[in-house]
Amino acid sequence: MESALYQGKVYHQRFLPTQHKFDYDIYLFWLQLDEIDELNTQLTHFSSRSRARVRFKRSDYLGPSDIPLSCAVRQKMTSLGAKLTDGDVFMLGQLRMWGLYFSPVNFYYLRSPQGAFTYLLAEVSNTPWNQRHIRNAEKKERNTGFWAVDVKTAGEYTVELRRWPKEADAAITAELKAGADVPGVTPFRAVPGKFFGATKAHLKLGGKELTLPVKPDDKSVTFKLKLKPGRDELWAKFTDADGVPMGAFYAYVTKVK
Repeated sequence: MESALYQGKVYHQRFLPTQHKFDYDIYLFWLQLDEIDELNTQLTHFSSRSRARVRFKRSDYLGPSDIPLSCAVRQKMTSLGAKLTDGDVFMLGQLRMWGLYFSPVNFYYLRSPQGAFTYLLAEVSNTPWNQRHIRNAEKKERNTGFWAVDVKTAGEYTVELRRWPKEADAAITAELKAGADVPGVTPFRAVPGKFFGATKAHLKLGGKELTLPVKPDDKSVTFKLKLKPGRDELWAKFTDADGVPMGAFYAYVTKVK
């Protein structure tokens, strides 16, 4: 069996307007896609057929769910100009954990019958501010997650929540016009953004759960709170008059004191 689990670190460093850096442990699944059925029998908490702690759900990935992922990958590679697509297909990416799935990018590798890796395909599913679930105003649990934060300095902070990014200059409740198309694909930005009647904004951070009203023309809602050094989770969402939640997809954090 060639499937495995890779461990590593993600590093990020910013120099402007202030210096900031962090690193986090990360793991990615390395799957030989023809071994999926074998993994069902070899691993206790893994399944591709039903709910499990760790699940490979075909519909989460590239192409129609009624064909094997390896076939969808080969077809996509061929459509993009690959000449020979015989061989094994490997995926480096994330699986569903406890029913939740989030993977900004999955990588697919084609290994030729001679044993050489010849093509790499990246499936990007979380491009900035054009995500499908934001524009569709989807109200699913998996679209209301958290940001991992690492507070370096104690002090007073503001957390500005938005549905749309600052560049869009749009109200939280507003629809958004469809953006330009991209030749060969239908990007998320080419879909109009739907109305969501938000009436409240919610923030959970630093041991506090806070709520503020959302006015019809508000482009953002800003919370002010004191934070202590350490790692935490920032949870944010909007709710409508019926209490239906939708993620607050953009959070701008600023240290003020």
